Amino acid sequence: MTYSAEVWGSHKDLGNDDCWMGGDAETLEEAKVILEDIKAKNDKRDHCWFYACIEGPEGRVHEETNPNYRHIPDNDSAERSEFAMQQGMAFGTRGYNEAMGYDTDEPEDERGYRP
Repeated sequence: MTYSAEVWGSHKDLGNDDCWMGGDAETLEEAKVILEDIKAKNDKRDHCWFYACIEGPEGRVHEETNPNYRHIPDNDSAERSEFAMQQGMAFGTRGYNEAMGYDTDEPEDERGYRP
């Protein structure tokens, strides 16, 4: 019988499949230690966990939400970065910068391109 300690970016029951990190333990006490360690590693100012839980043979035995959590639009999301890379390959640094929302007021070169 094992226990699973997990932290999530949203509530586990929403089905978003955004479990950030987890660990297994033989006892509930070990799982609590693992959960505290995982929470500490994933509690950054702009990227903190939303939901944490421990599940065992008897079901969910511990759950909590992060009181410090605040929703921030994910400016570094994989989708946005991938799109920006594609724009950069097609349109150079200006395309990349526009996709990322960066300043794009670079001067044009003699061919009319921006570096």
